[in-house]
Amino acid sequence: MKVLEKFVNEFKQNQKEEQHFELGFLGDVKRVANALLDEKFLPSQELRTALNKQIRRVEYPIEIAIVGQFSSGKSTFLNALLSKDILPTGITPVTSKVTYINFGERYEMKVTYVSGKSVFLPITEMESYLDQRKSTIKDIKYLTLYAPLDLLRSISLVDTPGLNSQSQSDTETTNRVLQHVGGIIWLSLIDNAGKHSEAITLEEYMKSFKEKTICLLNQKDKYSPEQIAQTKAYVEEKFSHYFTQVTPISAKLALEGRAHRKEKLLEKEKQNFLELLEQFIRRNGENKDNYLNLFNEHQKNIVEVNSKDYSLEDEKLKASNINEVLKFIKEDILPSAKEKKKLAIIYTLQNMIAALIEQYESIIEVYNQLLLILENTEEASHTAFKDLVDTSTSDLSNIEEDYNEIIEDLSYLLYGHIQKKEQALYVEKEGFMHKGLYEKKSYSHPTIDKEKLDKELLAKESPLNHRLLVHVDNMKLIESQIESGNKQLFKKLYSSVKKWQMSYMLIKKKRDIASGMEFSHLRLFAAQIDENIMKQYKEELYKTRNSISLQFEKHNSKFKYELIVAFRTSLNTLENKIENSVLLHQKEPTKFPIYFPKKDEISMLVKEVFDANHDASLKHDIQIKLHHLKDTNRRIYKDNMDYIGKRQNVIRDKISALTAIAKIT
Repeated sequence: MKVLEKFVNEFKQNQKEEQHFELGFLGDVKRVANALLDEKFLPSQELRTALNKQIRRVEYPIEIAIVGQFSSGKSTFLNALLSKDILPTGITPVTSKVTYINFGERYEMKVTYVSGKSVFLPITEMESYLDQRKSTIKDIKYLTLYAPLDLLRSISLVDTPGLNSQSQSDTETTNRVLQHVGGIIWLSLIDNAGKHSEAITLEEYMKSFKEKTICLLNQKDKYSPEQIAQTKAYVEEKFSHYFTQVTPISAKLALEGRAHRKEKLLEKEKQNFLELLEQFIRRNGENKDNYLNLFNEHQKNIVEVNSKDYSLEDEKLKASNINEVLKFIKEDILPSAKEKKKLAIIYTLQNMIAALIEQYESIIEVYNQLLLILENTEEASHTAFKDLVDTSTSDLSNIEEDYNEIIEDLSYLLYGHIQKKEQALYVEKEGFMHKGLYEKKSYSHPTIDKEKLDKELLAKESPLNHRLLVHVDNMKLIESQIESGNKQLFKKLYSSVKKWQMSYMLIKKKRDIASGMEFSHLRLFAAQIDENIMKQYKEELYKTRNSISLQFEKHNSKFKYELIVAFRTSLNTLENKIENSVLLHQKEPTKFPIYFPKKDEISMLVKEVFDANHDASLKHDIQIKLHHLKDTNRRIYKDNMDYIGKRQNVIRDKISALTAIAKIT
């Protein structure tokens, strides 16, 4: 079955594949990793590291853990598999750190410290780095042993501290190892097999690993075939839910048989010869005559190895039953573990993609909360603007009543300064008999003291000035209420946006593999929220405030002038009317009466003149400006919604790309 084959085909159709990868599962995983590390995702170093780990995991041999109780012979068994007495053995439980045994071109050891530092050392120093009694052991994280064995090309052996270690942390370490390895070799001494302490340990730690676990009953060389068969049958029955297979072995015989086999002795001789040759060349140069004796000795040793009788080693090897273990590893553990590893890697990749999607969705949700604030504020401002327009319109309409009262006051002032003036004129007597004779007649006509009226009109303490001051105060109050209403709308939005900003200005990713750059961009956006979102609202608010303030200022300065113009125009009109009526009266007293202005006539005249010259656009202009502010804020709101929506769409596109990868992974 070709894993991720669908992904390879579909991904090629939708993406430009700039890199070429090998065929097979490794190539498929590399393609997925390459897709996830696309620049558009702004991938983190942690994601890169995690993906590289999965690639190495594909290439890495199947891990098989060796675990058992104290003194069960784990180190001897591992030495048997290695065909060399490498790992320390003894009464004291020495394996206090996990030791990985991997393929290498030479025998050597790597010590990896908790700090991350690692050093390579000769394997002869291994015992000092495994002994629990050493004070420096706490600084070591794990050990890695490298050996040039073909067996280690396909598997990696993991020597664990054990599950009944004197240290709880060692037990926890072993338990973690068991969760992830492809196979488990449980080692138990035949005479301890099935005991209560072992049963407790198995129940606590091993009940989930049956399919990948073989139980080895060690030291079969010490017991009769009947005893071995009886113990094997007992363990198979009692612990059937922990082990797939139970095999009696002798680690001791296996080590003796494998370490002294012809192939191993030849390999050892070859290695020794090469080491001596290298040393000899360093000391004596490359003169062939100088190392001829060394070569002859090497040939002699090879002849000796080839001529030796290995029947005893073969018998030991057969009696050890070690080949049954190797067969189980090859036929049972490896095929299953490889498939499980593939599935585990796919599952890990899918989880990584899900984690990336989750973090992107969290960014979208952060933007959603800002959008919700803008939406709620926009709805509230729509109602608030309507109320503000209605209130200001009503208040300005009420101000018009002030106009009428001030005009009425002006009319009273003018009317109060009209006085009667007595005058006489000579008119011809009526009748034929009196023709040519004149008589004196008295009459009265209205007169207005303009100088006195002007002084009173313009005096600081005049009722008119008092009225004007009250009017200006009322206008300022309306202006202040309009400004306050607009500010309240802005403050409500600003306060909500600031709360959002404080919540997310320091937001960090919750998953290590998530993109740090994406969250950095989000933090920057939140930090610059005034520039990104609030700036236009603020500018438009100040612009409208200044415009409305200027409108009121112009009105207040013009209003007094309009009143004075109305007053003086009315006064002149009355004077002309009175003067004309007097002239006509003087010519024909009986026909043309003298005009005496009435109070209502004066009021009507002043109002007509005022209305003709008064700029009555204030209310309309304020309404227009408020509507303009509302419409502009609506446009700003839509622009901001689009702006945030575009940022979200960029994230959604990334989610879609990740979802597409996840579906075909």
